[in-house]
Amino acid sequence: MRTLIRTTILSTVFPQLTKPGSLPYSQRASICCLRERANANPIVLNNNISRQLSRTFFRSNSFNGVTVAGSTHFRKPCAFMSTLPIMSNVRVLVDMDGVLADFEKHFLAKFREQYPDEPYIEVKDRRGFYVTEQYEKIKPDLKAKCLEIMEAPGFFLNLPPIPGGLEAVRAMDQMDGVDVFFCTASINKYKYCVTEKFQWIDNHFGAEFINKLVLTRDKTVVSGDLIIDDKPEITGAEKNPAWEHILFSTPQNSDIHKPNQRRLSGWKDPDEWKQIIDSKRQEKEMRMSAKQ
Repeated sequence: MRTLIRTTILSTVFPQLTKPGSLPYSQRASICCLRERANANPIVLNNNISRQLSRTFFRSNSFNGVTVAGSTHFRKPCAFMSTLPIMSNVRVLVDMDGVLADFEKHFLAKFREQYPDEPYIEVKDRRGFYVTEQYEKIKPDLKAKCLEIMEAPGFFLNLPPIPGGLEAVRAMDQMDGVDVFFCTASINKYKYCVTEKFQWIDNHFGAEFINKLVLTRDKTVVSGDLIIDDKPEITGAEKNPAWEHILFSTPQNSDIHKPNQRRLSGWKDPDEWKQIIDSKRQEKEMRMSAKQ
């Protein structure tokens, strides 16, 4: 009987459930894993998958005349007794300024336009995360002028997209098993900054992406698996954030070298960011399997 049940499921049920679109990615991935292990080990399906199997194939506790032990939801031990890894999505948090929106290029253009007689710093020569600090070292009064530019209406709204960033986020959003959110901070004087960040997302991604925007002064308390950010140090209340910080490479952080910190060189090569996501998925699956 056990051999007959196992043969029936492997030859008929799995091929149907693993077709693209048949189930959400996480369930299909779990079933694929189950299929690979079924011949070698007895198994038990997790609740979500077992319900789907029940609704689709075991409506009357039988399949092709073979009665399956236990209820249709496999609440009792059945022919396959082991554990199955539960798959979960990879949540990617993407910063805006300096990662998707070209803050440095826009700032320099505005600075030279408003203060043509003041010294300026080319984007390639920028060092340090805060533009105000580097300009202040040139002339103390330049800090206030920098802030005046950033606090003006329209500054954040009109930041140009960084090449390839919009396409990359849209592609991520379409990937099975990936949840994408924007995670960004506002400047201290936020009168225009906050609303303009929402408008920027709406303008470049559409209204459906507005719900994916997380605006916070402390990114360490946001739950995620990866955060792609150009800031070398992300600190806050949580000393051990849930996410791994992927440093998005820019001229201002080019001199930062931390052991074991991964970088993303830009958006032009999709294989680079896809490999980072895939490696994180594999890491999560291994960690979840080890807990069973």
